[in-house]
Amino acid sequence: MRPGPALPGSALPVPARTTPVRTVLVRTVLVLSLVPASVYLAPRVSALVAMPGHLDDAISHARAYNPRLPDTAAQDDRSTAELASLDRIDVALARVRGSDADVSVELTGLVGQIRGDVQAVLNRTNSRVDGLLGSLDALTIAVRDLERPVAEARQVVASDRDRLARTIRIATETAAHVHDARRLAERAADDLSGPR
Repeated sequence: MRPGPALPGSALPVPARTTPVRTVLVRTVLVLSLVPASVYLAPRVSALVAMPGHLDDAISHARAYNPRLPDTAAQDDRSTAELASLDRIDVALARVRGSDADVSVELTGLVGQIRGDVQAVLNRTNSRVDGLLGSLDALTIAVRDLERPVAEARQVVASDRDRLARTIRIATETAAHVHDARRLAERAADDLSGPR
């Protein structure tokens, strides 16, 4: 390694910059590896660059050969969109099925709870109904005991109603007779007094 020029104001020479051998080897290997890579990639890159033009040409030729190709492509796009919608519907149905399962479990538990509560109420109600039926039986016996006095009272009321009807009829006839007698008396008085 040769000494470099001395710095101004310094008596010591500055060592010259040298490139390590390892760096040179790495650069050489890198350059040598890039050569076959460029040979390999160059036609492929060229093909990729030219591919849009080839696709445009293919589409133009296809349209010239089949004018309904755009309609077919649009139909394919719509079909793809509808299939995607079907996938979303399947996902939604799966969520709904999961929700239905959860709701079914909750409803089953709720129905069981309600059944237990209603059964307890029915048990209490049955005991009360038994007591009520006993009271109704006693009341039925008491009503049957009252049937004969009520029938007798109905007969008495019916006979009193008949007597009252006869009395009203006689009073009405008597009032009619009195009215007729009064009119006859007024006529007789007019006849006796003569014309005025």
